[in-house]
Amino acid sequence: MPVGLVGLYLRLRLDKTPRFRAVQRARAVARWPVREVIWTYPGRVLVGFGLIAAASLSFNTFFIYLPSQLATELEIPLPRALAGALLGLAVMATLAPTLGRLSDRLGRKPLLVAATLGLLALTVPVYLLVRQGGPGSLALGYLLIGVALSGLVLPTLLSELFPTRLRSSALSITYGWPAPCSEAAPRS
Repeated sequence: MPVGLVGLYLRLRLDKTPRFRAVQRARAVARWPVREVIWTYPGRVLVGFGLIAAASLSFNTFFIYLPSQLATELEIPLPRALAGALLGLAVMATLAPTLGRLSDRLGRKPLLVAATLGLLALTVPVYLLVRQGGPGSLALGYLLIGVALSGLVLPTLLSELFPTRLRSSALSITYGWPAPCSEAAPRS
């Protein structure tokens, strides 16, 4: 409930972007934006869906499920498992702005392709490495997965896939529909 109230406050108080105000002035606001997004840009919606689903599933598996599994099934001290996860999260938070700037210079696609291939190549080896449970293997594994996930620069990429007049609805669809996929992550 508090998050919803914060969202409502922001929605009511923040100014629209200059681009969206231009769309409003031109009276080009979509009447049925969700329908228009789905019918006009189904491929882009599927791309967004796939990227968000993959990122969510990876994030939830490594940062939500795995620390608990390490502690309960492999009897690795929970503080050690959580410290490894925290390292990966810190790497993501530190690298995201730098990789965002890099994607501004190189383009979204090269960085997205590299991050996606890195995530595909690293998922199983990092999972096995982290399950070893030693401080070094936890640190290295979470460091690697943090680097791969931080390169996905998804908010910028997804917002650029859709025109301004449909962007808000399109982002809601691409972020909201994959939510059940993130629930596919194992539970402990």
